[in-house]
Amino acid sequence: MLDHSAVYGRPTRCAPPPARGNRDLRAATVLKMWRMRSRSHGPSRCRRWLALAGALAAALACAQPASARALLVATGTPELWLVELSTNAVVAQLPMPGPVRSVAARPFGGRGYAAAGNSIVEIDIDGRTETRRATLAGAPISQLVTARDGRLMALQGDRVTLVSAASLASAGTIALGRSGRQLAAGRRAGQAAVVLTGGRVGILGLDERRLLRVVRVPGARGVAIDGGGRAWVTAKRSLRLIPAGSRKVSKTVRLELPRGAGAEALHAAGRRVDDRAAGGARQRADRQAPVARRQRDRAAGAARQLEPHGL
Repeated sequence: MLDHSAVYGRPTRCAPPPARGNRDLRAATVLKMWRMRSRSHGPSRCRRWLALAGALAAALACAQPASARALLVATGTPELWLVELSTNAVVAQLPMPGPVRSVAARPFGGRGYAAAGNSIVEIDIDGRTETRRATLAGAPISQLVTARDGRLMALQGDRVTLVSAASLASAGTIALGRSGRQLAAGRRAGQAAVVLTGGRVGILGLDERRLLRVVRVPGARGVAIDGGGRAWVTAKRSLRLIPAGSRKVSKTVRLELPRGAGAEALHAAGRRVDDRAAGGARQRADRQAPVARRQRDRAAGAARQLEPHGL
């Protein structure tokens, strides 16, 4: 006789399956098979399953609702808007000391910051209230960025002011030598980059509190630093690369951006994405480099065999 209880994990003796028409008999057979299964594994295993189910139910009952996610909006007016992402509704409009030009948030959430004139206002995102504010000396703040270690960076004309998140007091300044246009924090603590006027990109050392080097990138508009310390710059509808520690932009890695693509903001999402972009640029350079070299050789009258070469 075929043992139909094998589908439950262990062969046991049982009656043959009932006919299709008798539903009560089928239900009784299934109940009998379940009882035999329970006896075969003993009462201890059943008690463990019941205890686990009870603990899970208690955990679900005592679980606290997750804090709502909110979006800080710099409106350019003396008000900071908080938008609830679950409902897409403006849930708070906080008065600010001046027009809000930039907003930032802590890397792990909970606190947000708004730049209004020369003031930095700290916001309790969950409580939707202002907690404190501080005023920085110098030019108005055009951009506010949080570093990976929680420090704040305020772009003020031709300098970057480092602000302690614990006290909102200035922790030092970095002179840029010319006006800054766009500021970006690196994926590692202590790294940052800024787009300067005149087609320049500055690499900042936050721990050293100084401008490490300036790289000429004509038409630079946006910058981001990946996990490997490489700076990616958008310039003239192309994506350029500044290798880590280099004072010159790479001549071989260059990605053309599609027509009409915005290049004001750039963000390095992760090392894997950056490596794929660099790999695509290398493949394109590998295809173009032998052609350029062959043209130079023809112009010089050389007649030697070309070999594929990498970067």
